[in-house]
Amino acid sequence: MTASRALNGTGHIARATEERIQIIAEKYKYRPNLLIRGVQTGRTMNIGVIFPADLGFYTNVLEGLHDELLASNYSIQLSLIHQHLGEHAIRQEHQQILRLLDLRVDGIILRPVNDDASDLYFKEVFERNIPLVTIDRKLENVHCDALGTNDFKAGQQAAEYLITKGHRNILLAATGDIVSTGRERRNGFLSSAEKVKGVHVSIINETDFKHHENEARNALTSHPEITAAFCVTDILAAGLYNTALKLGIRIPKDLSVLGFGNLGMGPYLNPPLSTFDQHPAKIGKAAAQLLVKRINSTSEKKRAQQKTISADILERQSVRNINSHETPR
Repeated sequence: MTASRALNGTGHIARATEERIQIIAEKYKYRPNLLIRGVQTGRTMNIGVIFPADLGFYTNVLEGLHDELLASNYSIQLSLIHQHLGEHAIRQEHQQILRLLDLRVDGIILRPVNDDASDLYFKEVFERNIPLVTIDRKLENVHCDALGTNDFKAGQQAAEYLITKGHRNILLAATGDIVSTGRERRNGFLSSAEKVKGVHVSIINETDFKHHENEARNALTSHPEITAAFCVTDILAAGLYNTALKLGIRIPKDLSVLGFGNLGMGPYLNPPLSTFDQHPAKIGKAAAQLLVKRINSTSEKKRAQQKTISADILERQSVRNINSHETPR
């Protein structure tokens, strides 16, 4: 018992005794058996994390998660989903959840692929009282903690920003209703744009999150009065750059483009893309804090928490202020 207290930093023993035990442990290269400790305590100190395989934006989310969990002595068991949408992705996700439960993780952090999931979808998780935190996407029918961007507010900011720059005919490259993030950004944008007289918004929906050149080309050629575009992801913005180049449309002189997500390609586009920084590392850190707090909570019926972090516009050189006929530096 004395050795256990010295090696685990628990209880009170004489300083000299603790030092002698530590010296012997170092001599024999003692390392604690976390598997045995897990059996004894009922905790493995492992957190299951399920993210998209092409991490992209989630690379920095993972960094924030990792650092915060490590500070609380937790390790990460990472699982990757190779599809973004559809039945196959849902099956992958559910299999990974069951695998993490088999590994006896203490909690799960998930970027969900199924926005229509209900509590029944997570039945095994809830039956075992495993805390669950979802990141980025909203699950309206699931009672669990969630953390992400205030996408509706960011959409409003996007509209207000472009309108303030003098733009009245705007293209909105959206992603339909399938995914909550794109839906909220679109709805927020339209809610602000509709309040300003004389503003007209043309919408194209790229529901697979891939740029569709024909739709963008048709929108830009059918509405030559368009002077700006808001793309609900940077990927769609990068695609729009290519279409504009093929049409001889100059960014930002002829067309201003505002993206979302601050993905890695943004600074290297020509001109560098103005976008929204979602502070992914901060999201990861906050999600980890939320999960650890839930794990250590003595009240199993505590109400689920829905937290958001505001995204901020990162100005580069792709949006022109047509009021002053100047391009931002």
